[in-house]
Amino acid sequence: MLSPPHAKVDNHEVLLFDGLAYPDPFNSSETSLYIQAFAFRQIFASLTLPAAREVVKGDSGAVGAGRDHVIEERLRLFFARGVPYGPLTIDVTGCSLPAIFQKAVHGRFVSNAGLGRCGLEGERLIATVVGETNGVDAPVQASVFSAPNAGYGVISDVDDTVKQSFVLDKRRLIKATFVDEPKPVQHMPELYASLSHTLAHPQFVYITGSPFQLYPFLRSFIYDTYPTAKGPILTRELDFSLTNPARMLGFLDHDNLKNFKLEAIGNLTRFYPQKRWLAIGDSGEKDPEIYGAAYRNHPDSIACIWIRRVEGAMNDPERFLQAFRGVPQDRYKVFDDSEIPSLARIDVRRGCV
Repeated sequence: MLSPPHAKVDNHEVLLFDGLAYPDPFNSSETSLYIQAFAFRQIFASLTLPAAREVVKGDSGAVGAGRDHVIEERLRLFFARGVPYGPLTIDVTGCSLPAIFQKAVHGRFVSNAGLGRCGLEGERLIATVVGETNGVDAPVQASVFSAPNAGYGVISDVDDTVKQSFVLDKRRLIKATFVDEPKPVQHMPELYASLSHTLAHPQFVYITGSPFQLYPFLRSFIYDTYPTAKGPILTRELDFSLTNPARMLGFLDHDNLKNFKLEAIGNLTRFYPQKRWLAIGDSGEKDPEIYGAAYRNHPDSIACIWIRRVEGAMNDPERFLQAFRGVPQDRYKVFDDSEIPSLARIDVRRGCV
């Protein structure tokens, strides 16, 4: 069992995200690491968290005090501020070199580093932040998923693809994000378990428009609900003014979502140029347009695209024709919830539909 992904190191709070290990593009016998971390301190939490909690309760229609502790726990990182920290040194089990990242002025590390030779390709490794704890906290640790530059991987959205989020309904979205226990989209855990088997343990990577402040919440959900489909969760940046707690809901603005996801997918195709990816998303936001563009950018890497049709979204056939312009019709499928069990019978190695 891993230690909590964040605790105090060198008198700073440090959050370590799950990472990816991939063959060094310049020396295939060695391994590179892609990982994120956040060094921070809480600011005015005792004053701002109660105010933010009331914003959430008002915007979500939540009543009563029974979920106050849940709301505040999910909000806590929204009231953290990055601090200068570094260099950051991370040891990864089975690897000959530590990963060393230079100082981050605002506390956010998002980078690659060499690990030398690692003897456990295809295994889940343990990354540990090197530094002094205060004697109470356990080491700051995270998983590193080591995948070969071959075979298949799964790129997955989170909200309304694997988790019920109700992105098209602001009140229900806020309630599902900050108040309620998370629930999976029906049949999706079974589908992902099936994909893990039929694709011989593909690397799952979750790319979400949610901000990194929700990472601990999303990670717990994925680990608990999709135990055979664990993987790193790539999240967006979000900043806002502490003087206006309502602006913590700024992640509802998805203007830059397409660029963020396309950049993340582009990185995966560079890390694993010979791996083929099944991209799974939904029609509630921009996944059809994003995955269509990703295919046009990387046609040899994107093997299949599956899009869940969300009720109330723009599901006009013309939208999908435009989104998948240039994508062969047998390379993408738009499906209803009733079709999810039948997706498990598709062998993606032989076809997408």
